[in-house]
Formats: sequence, C-alpha cells, structure tokens
Amino acid sequence: MDPHQKKNVQQPSATSAEKQLLMKSMNTLAIFQTETITNQAKANAALAANVETIAATVEKNATAISLTNQAKTIAALAANDEKNATAILMLTNRQNDMFTIVQANDNRIQQIETKIQQIETKIQQIETK
Repeated sequence: MDPHQKKNVQQPSATSAEKQLLMKSMNTLAIFQTETITNQAKANAALAANVETIAATVEKNATAISLTNQAKTIAALAANDEKNATAILMLTNRQNDMFTIVQANDNRIQQIETKIQQIETKIQQIETK
C-alpha cells in the first residue's frame, strides 16, 4: 500500500442504545441548565428586591437627615429669634426709661419756666411801685 494514499477508515456507528443514552444525557443537561437559569433568575429577583429595600432605606435615611438638619436650622432660628426678642424688650425698656427721663425733664423745664414767670411778675410789680 502506498504511504501517500489515504486509508479509508470508517468510524463505527453509534448503536441505538448509545444514541438513547446520549439523548438522555443531553436532556438531563438541558434540565439542569434550565434549573440553574431559573435559580439564577430567582436569586436576581431576590437581589433586586433587596436593592429596592436598601434604596428605600437610604431614601428614608436621607429624608431623616434632611429633616434633622431642617430641625436644627429651625432651632437655631428660634434661638436667634429669642435673642432678638430679648434685645427688643431691652431696647423697649430702655426707650421707656428715656421717655420717662424726657418727661421728667419737660416737667422740670415747665417748673423752671413757671418760676421765671413768677420772678418776672415780681420784677414788674417792683418796677411799677
């Protein structure tokens, strides 16, 4: 036989039992892959639900932080308002004190003017005598 000539070697054909075993193995593999994909889908759905829950919690926490910061701001504004109210009360009291002093001065000025008129009247009386 020529070494360059191809040998015509035929592969033995699979028996019916081998074909059935191969088909059964492929079916089992397909079922296994389907179950694996289904389990992965369930796991992904559970992960998505967890992520949604975490996102909702983060949103609630962000809202709580925002509300806490707003409450702190309001408390600071209230404290500032209280300081302003105290300052206004002090200024009002001081203004009332000043008004009382001005009134006392006005009364004293009227008393002095009355005395001056009395003196002028006496001077006129003396001059007319």
